[in-house]
Amino acid sequence: MRMHKIFAVMVGVALAGLFAAMGTGLSGMGAIDPSGLDAHRRFALGGSILVVMVHSLVFVYMIGTGRAIKDAVRDHGIEARYYEIHKRYKWQAAPWALSCATLGVATPVLGGVAESAMAGTWLHPLLAVISLVANFFGLPAEYRTIKENGKLLDKVAEVTAEVNRDKIERGEDPAPPLSPLTPAGWNLVWAGSAWLPWLYIRFVMGRSDLTPWPFALISAFALFGWFRNRGPLVSPTAEDPPAGEGS
Repeated sequence: MRMHKIFAVMVGVALAGLFAAMGTGLSGMGAIDPSGLDAHRRFALGGSILVVMVHSLVFVYMIGTGRAIKDAVRDHGIEARYYEIHKRYKWQAAPWALSCATLGVATPVLGGVAESAMAGTWLHPLLAVISLVANFFGLPAEYRTIKENGKLLDKVAEVTAEVNRDKIERGEDPAPPLSPLTPAGWNLVWAGSAWLPWLYIRFVMGRSDLTPWPFALISAFALFGWFRNRGPLVSPTAEDPPAGEGS
């Protein structure tokens, strides 16, 4: 299932939660018995969580896909304009996602303040209406942006496959290594990192009785791994000149 279809389902659920919170809040206004707002509290909490989750998903999706497109531009030499198009989509969705998520947090908080301190009781329903209107316009705008960004991802995948057609036909993996570090480089990283928990517990938590030997043993194993795999610490990249050139 494509991302915009998943997002559409989540939008429907979030809007249902918002309308349920709004409806139970309006029906409970002016109730003498405080328990008359119990349903509103439950729906408002659930609806707010759903709304914030949906808008947070927009940020995660746009950041993740942006990184994928940026890596494709860098590693496979495709045109940089694809990443510029993605950035335009990202900044179309980001203001709506940030505004609606902020309203989704502020509205129930003001509701709790109004109920416990009886302060600013008019602010909570006003902010609820603003939040509903903002989501009414923001969620469809985010949906359209995610759909267009999905088409962009398809195009990037198509261009990347065309650039790497020769490698694919030869049965080679066109993807560069996920990390520039070689096994020897990672061994040195682990050798140093093994001491970080001991340093934190010893000096930050003040545990002077903590023995360093387990951490030293882990570090020694990592150093042994570096000794066995010793060589370049960083993988050569495609930008490095072949041996014998550039000298």
